[in-house]
Amino acid sequence: KRTDEDAGGAAGPSSTSPAAAPAAAASNSVPAAAAAAASSPAPPAADSPAAVIDRQIKALSKKVRQCQALRTRQAAGETLSQQEQEKLEKMPGWQEEAKDLEHQLAKMLL
Repeated sequence: KRTDEDAGGAAGPSSTSPAAAPAAAASNSVPAAAAAAASSPAPPAADSPAAVIDRQIKALSKKVRQCQALRTRQAAGETLSQQEQEKLEKMPGWQEEAKDLEHQLAKMLL
């Protein structure tokens, strides 16, 4: 669904404002992500392969953040549901995939 929203937003008359809104939201909610975004080159064009990889990285990063929150809850003594435990088990794979995609993106932007 996120991909549909991104594609729809980029097709509108002002393609810069939809791109600026997620960046502003990310800088307010996740300072580390904002610092990483500030140090990276300009964002790729919306339909480019680099943009697709960038969206995949963002989606994986969100899943990893959610897993980190689950780990915090678990460490505080809260019992996680089966679904939450399964999600935690997937975290290392998501981290590895995000790392690989970041390397691919870096090569594309050089």
